[in-house]
Amino acid sequence: MRHHADEFSITDIRHTMLETWRIVCHRRWFFVFPFCITAVIASLSTLWVPRQYVARTVIKQERDPVFENMLGKSWTHPYARIRKRMGQDLQDEEAILEVLAELKLPEGLECFDNGELTPESRATRRALADAISKGLSIKRLTSSKERDVVAIELKMPNPEHLPDILRTIRDRYMAGTREKAVNVLRDVLQFFQTESTRCRTELRALQMQLAEYELKYPGIDPSLPDTTRTEEAALVVQRVELEHTLDQLKSKRLQLEEVLVGLGGAEVDDSGVQKDVVALEPNPRYSELSREIRQLAREIADKKTLQSMTEQHPAIRQLRTRLAMRQEELTETPVERRAVSTTAGGAWSAASKLRTDLSDLDARIATHETQLAGIEDQVATIKRGRVLAVVPRQDYLKLRQEAGRVSGEMKAWQQNIGPIEHIFTVEDRDRTIHFAMVEDVSPITKPSSPDVRLLAMICLAIAAAVGALAVLLTELVDRSYSTVRQLKSSLGLPVIESIEEIFTEAARWRRFVRNCVLMPASVLVCLTAMVVAGSMAYLSIENPSKYESLKATPLRAYQSVVEKPKAESRKLKAENRKPKAESRKLPAT
Repeated sequence: MRHHADEFSITDIRHTMLETWRIVCHRRWFFVFPFCITAVIASLSTLWVPRQYVARTVIKQERDPVFENMLGKSWTHPYARIRKRMGQDLQDEEAILEVLAELKLPEGLECFDNGELTPESRATRRALADAISKGLSIKRLTSSKERDVVAIELKMPNPEHLPDILRTIRDRYMAGTREKAVNVLRDVLQFFQTESTRCRTELRALQMQLAEYELKYPGIDPSLPDTTRTEEAALVVQRVELEHTLDQLKSKRLQLEEVLVGLGGAEVDDSGVQKDVVALEPNPRYSELSREIRQLAREIADKKTLQSMTEQHPAIRQLRTRLAMRQEELTETPVERRAVSTTAGGAWSAASKLRTDLSDLDARIATHETQLAGIEDQVATIKRGRVLAVVPRQDYLKLRQEAGRVSGEMKAWQQNIGPIEHIFTVEDRDRTIHFAMVEDVSPITKPSSPDVRLLAMICLAIAAAVGALAVLLTELVDRSYSTVRQLKSSLGLPVIESIEEIFTEAARWRRFVRNCVLMPASVLVCLTAMVVAGSMAYLSIENPSKYESLKATPLRAYQSVVEKPKAESRKLKAENRKPKAESRKLPAT
């Protein structure tokens, strides 16, 4: 059929709307029946859409206040660790396998004679555990440092035993979390004790090294008073006293020598007769040089001990130069100045006594000089030790600093041991983590997915699309003329007048029966089927128990109508045959 472009090219919205309405009214049955049939099929197909059932429980976990006070504000990582591992602990497949073993799920698993599961049964149980692990989800409703409110959901396609599984998983998690908190603290306590022992061993070794330094180098510790200073001062005082005493003894000896020289010496010959002696006059310059030498020696000793000067000091070097000059001059100066001839007479006994005193003085002077030499050695040893202590002092101070650090670290470990040990004393009183049930696992009455409204919209959309497609295809396939406009555009001839289709009385009656009886009845049947299918789909999602009851109703009706009369007839026949059998068993009379 070829159309001319004279009228179809006119874009008239009214014409388009009227033409669309004509097609809808003329092809209404081509839309209604596909729509209803497709809706019924789509609604029935939703019965095979996989259902997902969700069980939900809400728990609250919070720290015990006594536990919190014992741990202190800075001790929070056990709870952070427990909070972080909550999802892993709940979704652990091994823990879920233990739950399934406790509930003996799935039912009907084959076992060996010793009670162990067969490989196929273990695989089945592990598959169920894997599905449960993937279906578990955790949602934190409220969270703070003191408490957490957590919703635990389990989604599975089978609602059977779903609440029992979730409830058991929750209870095992709560018990395991309390035990884990104590185990964490026990591990931490062991770690603290190990670190404290390590620090104590290290500190003991450092203290031994410090003691060796202090024993080897007295006065190496700058924070303690130097005992060698006191000892050195005492030795210096003792040396000064010895030098003073020695000077007095030497001066006395010189005086005795002068007196002895002044008196002269009395000699005795072999016959015991005294001879004349020569008295010598002492040289005053010799005595003056001796006193000056002793004075210089005392000044050098005082500057070295009291002023801590060394031999390289200019003053000490100058005094040493003067001392050397005076000693050289003393060696060149004679003790006697001139000789005087005299007779010994009664001076022999006095000279003998003076010689005895001189011998005693020499002995005392030798003793004091020995003591003075010993004191000098001790002072030199102390000074040498003080000089040697300067070199290792840096190492000693580093050891002291390291010992202080280790001691502080050990105290820090020990401060944490006490509170944790107190925690174990209240462990039996449930003083770790409190769990409260905010929402228990409720019975599952309907699946959580799919959504019944979404399914209904999808089914109606598919049915409407199929109906519209059927109307469109029917209109495109139909080659007959339905309107004058189609005829004019196809033939290109003007239409003067048109008449409606002429019906006979029989045709009009058939048309009336078809339009007013058959088609409405068919539409009513389709709508009824669509409502029944939609209701079954709705009940299968929103009220599964009612759906199962309705689905079992035809089976119960069949059993009551067909199976029950058959069973009663079979029972009646059996009862009728029983007396004949008994009569055959009676003995003959």
